[in-house]
Amino acid sequence: MQHGKCSRSLLVIAAACLLLAAVSCGRAGRGGSTGELGDPGGEEIDEGDDGAPEGDPEPEADPEPDADPEPDLEPEPEVEDPDPEPEIEDPQPEPEPCVYPEAEREIRYGEPIRKLAWRGAWIDGQPDVFDFEDFHCGERWADYDSLIVILGAGWCPNCPDYIRMIDEMADRLEGLGAAILYVAVEDRTRAAARNTYANSYFDRLIGSDRPGIRVGDADTRPGARAVYWQPNIIDGFPAGFVVRKSDMRVIASQNRSRYYLDYEAIARHPEWDW
Repeated sequence: MQHGKCSRSLLVIAAACLLLAAVSCGRAGRGGSTGELGDPGGEEIDEGDDGAPEGDPEPEADPEPDADPEPDLEPEPEVEDPDPEPEIEDPQPEPEPCVYPEAEREIRYGEPIRKLAWRGAWIDGQPDVFDFEDFHCGERWADYDSLIVILGAGWCPNCPDYIRMIDEMADRLEGLGAAILYVAVEDRTRAAARNTYANSYFDRLIGSDRPGIRVGDADTRPGARAVYWQPNIIDGFPAGFVVRKSDMRVIASQNRSRYYLDYEAIARHPEWDW
C-alpha cells in the first residue's frame, strides 16, 4: 500500500519537473534566441537589411575625423623669366640720307666748298683716298667737326714757319675735333705739285709721323689746280681756311685777318662764323 503511494508521488514530481523545464525554455526563447525550444506562439522578429532587429537600431557611428589639414605654405617667390620676351618698340624713322650741299666752283668765305677729292693722298704715312663728300658724310670722319686747310708751295720762303706753327698745335687741334689737310700747290719749279711731292715736302718740315693729310694740287679732282685758282680765298702764301663739317661752309679764312688765325679757338667753336 505504501509502495503505491510512493509511485504516484514520483510521477507527480516528474511531471512537475517537466513542466518547470518547459516553462524555463519558453522564457529563454522569448529572450532573444529562436531555437527549437522557443515559444511557438511568439511573433516573428522582422530583420532589416543588415539583419538587426527594428526595435534596437544600431547606434550611429561617430563621424570619421577630418584628415589632417595641409599646413599653410608660404607663397613661392615669383621668378623672373631669365629670357624675357623683348619689348617691341615702335620703329624709329629712318635717318635722312646724307647729301653734300650744293656749292659753286669758286671757294668763298661763308659759302659751302665744292666737292674735291684726291686719290693717293697720304694719310697716316700711307697712300689713301680723301674726299670732301666722305669727310662730310662718312663714318671714318665721324669724330671730327671741322677741317683746317693749310696751303704751301715749294718756292714759298714763309711757308715752312707757318706750317711748323700749325704742327705745334696739331695734337690739340685733333683733340678738339679738327682734322688738318696740308695742300702743296706748287713745287720749287712752280709746277703743280703731285701727291708724292707733297708728302716728301711736309715730311721735311714736320716729320712723317705727325697728324695731317698731305695732298698735291696737281692731283686734285675734279681738276688740277682747283685749290690754287681761288682768288676769293687766297691772296698769297702761306694760306689757310677752315671748313665746318656740318654744312661744309668756309667759316674762317687767313686772307680776312691781318694776324694769324686762332685755329684752336675756331676748332672749339666751329658753330660760329669767324
